[in-house]
Amino acid sequence: MTLSKSEKMWSRAIRVIPGGNSMVSKNPNMFVPNKWPTYFTKAKGCYVWDLDKRKYTDISLMGVGTNILGYSNSKIDKKVLQIVKAGNISSLNSYEDVLLAEKILSFNAWADKVLFARTGAEANSISIRLSRIYTGKEKIAFCGYHGWHDWFLSASKKNEKVIRKNMLPYYSSKGVPRKLLNSVINFEYNNISSLEKILLKNKDIGTIKMEVIRNTAPKGNFLQNVRKLANKFNKILIFDEATSALDTHTEKEIQQALAKVSADCTTVIIAHRLSTVINADEILVLNEGEIVERGNHQDLLALKNFYFRMWIKQQEARKALETLDKSHESILLENGLTTNHAVLSP
Repeated sequence: MTLSKSEKMWSRAIRVIPGGNSMVSKNPNMFVPNKWPTYFTKAKGCYVWDLDKRKYTDISLMGVGTNILGYSNSKIDKKVLQIVKAGNISSLNSYEDVLLAEKILSFNAWADKVLFARTGAEANSISIRLSRIYTGKEKIAFCGYHGWHDWFLSASKKNEKVIRKNMLPYYSSKGVPRKLLNSVINFEYNNISSLEKILLKNKDIGTIKMEVIRNTAPKGNFLQNVRKLANKFNKILIFDEATSALDTHTEKEIQQALAKVSADCTTVIIAHRLSTVINADEILVLNEGEIVERGNHQDLLALKNFYFRMWIKQQEARKALETLDKSHESILLENGLTTNHAVLSP
């Protein structure tokens, strides 16, 4: 069997880099092991080229987050090159920090100041540090993914097993000082009673930290009820992961664009959102790494099993989103949906 250049490069990578790369979200084993392009040589607009010079339409993570202007935007590239030529680092401050802070504050009237961090994980750690200083309490109730710093990986061994099973299979407290364990407690998304029980039982919690949304839409005014509980128990509430702003209308436009770029070519779609694949010729349903069902959309619905149950859940979520959209629920529209689906069409 002849290996592609990307496969050969990945073989080299796993020999010299722990796990093959530094980001779980870009690890090819998250998508199609031994088939995913993995490496790029060029990116422009919504297209990427792999080491074998094959061109793909990137409707995957788009640079690990929605890249609204696309890759290698000419206007941005031109400005970046100007800055690079002028020198982009020195022992003095960059005045652009001030300009950007003023711009951000101009359309976020609720904020007083802006602090820049290098990564999302670092920003989360800063927010937790500030919250602990303000409340004087160390424990955190959390829901979602907030990076890999020690504060986030400090669940108890019992709670860690629940997190790995229900949310983050890679979650591990190994290497975290024992004294920190049980300083964060996970609550279940869309289960307000889960959070309330934790707050009642743990008086030493000072902060509630959560992703606004990941793969499931909030139901029954969940976010608003979290806010109410935070007020009731006098806790700091931190919303994390304001990412893609993919409302139902935008999703339809994306699906129409996908149909165009997929015409007359083979398209492989790895999807959590089933509306992405309803027109596929064949759908493979995976459960714990095994193919448990296969067929087209109608065939799989008729089976009333794995695919059927996922479809029903997502339709309920869609109705909730449409209701929020119509009632102008700004918190959802501003923070949007985080979908982990991928489409690559050579």
